[in-house]
Amino acid sequence: MRDINSSIQDTWFILKSKKWLILMTMILIGAIAYSLSRYVIPPTYEASTQILVVPKQNGTEALDSNQIQSSQGLINTYRIIMKSPIILNEVRENIPNAPEKLEEQIVIESEENSQVITVRATAGSGEMAASIANELGLVFSNEIPSLMKVDNTQILSPSSVPVEPVEPNIPRNTAIGILLGFIFSSAFVLIRHLFNKQIRTEAEAEAILGIPVIASIPLFERQSFKSDKHNPHSSNQGKEGEKYVPKTQRKLS
Repeated sequence: MRDINSSIQDTWFILKSKKWLILMTMILIGAIAYSLSRYVIPPTYEASTQILVVPKQNGTEALDSNQIQSSQGLINTYRIIMKSPIILNEVRENIPNAPEKLEEQIVIESEENSQVITVRATAGSGEMAASIANELGLVFSNEIPSLMKVDNTQILSPSSVPVEPVEPNIPRNTAIGILLGFIFSSAFVLIRHLFNKQIRTEAEAEAILGIPVIASIPLFERQSFKSDKHNPHSSNQGKEGEKYVPKTQRKLS
């Protein structure tokens, strides 16, 4: 247990000694992730339409449980029909500049034991996403009576034009960038410390050599002395107490 605590403390001190490097790396990669998310990655908008699957009532006749179960059993069939070429081709014809791979931008969802189908469409603009979702629900509701010989669908909630994109998620991507910066910089610092064979402290020397440290030599900084040519007064000054005589007035001995 002591060895584990010691290793954790050593790792903490190593990272703490390089905290500025780690911090700057986190800021740098976080800024790169933010810039890519905001200015490089194209935005993606999502719109959804809900379709209710329920048989129409005849007059005031109430729906029984068999009719409801029958409608719920058709949900999976309807989900397949929605992404079939007969529906998507008509949707593509009705929407100007619709994407070619329309099926890749549509997701059909339904809750278990539910009679509601949710159509989610994604596109590069909010108007296009809303148009795809609404047009798909409308075409499906119009075509299903002739395909299934039953009229049991209606638009429950049409899609509105989304204002904010769902991707890229700038706060999430920035947070991931900061986290990756911490992981990469910490790994770099620890690996560099691991492969550095230089002895830094007396404790490391004792651990490597297996003998106690008897003495240590302190490290002195090298002092720089100025030369006489950089100090013109040094050559003109004589001994203490002597009168200074300029060179021009000195006689040769």
